[in-house]
Amino acid sequence: MFRIPFLGSTPLIDLSGKWTGHYGYDSSDGFATFTLNLTQQDGRIAGRITEANTFQDASPPTFDAIIFGYRKRNYIDFTKRYDGETAPHDSDILYAGRYIVGKDLITGHWLMPDIKDWGGRFEMTRKAQTTVFD
Repeated sequence: MFRIPFLGSTPLIDLSGKWTGHYGYDSSDGFATFTLNLTQQDGRIAGRITEANTFQDASPPTFDAIIFGYRKRNYIDFTKRYDGETAPHDSDILYAGRYIVGKDLITGHWLMPDIKDWGGRFEMTRKAQTTVFD
């Protein structure tokens, strides 16, 4: 018999895929948009983010970062680390969020532990993927 894996009353949904979203700052009205290509294997998550440059002059127009972390039930925790010489800073950024079942939505908070009171909220969504069987 085929069974769908469950953790408690929540179905285990693979979070892999392309996500788009934004994050904002607690200290201002500014926000930045991003895309995240996320992979999930067992309870681990990893991926690459490309986000709009909201820190410096217009060069470069985007920043790239990697993420790594884990997922437990509907909750995710991950670290974002910018890469390359154009990175706006070298501090890791910590994210914690919750997956909303049925909406392909993750919302949560982020913070930079190296800078007191520097953090905010984030939200990202994933477009539905269509699987075709031959």
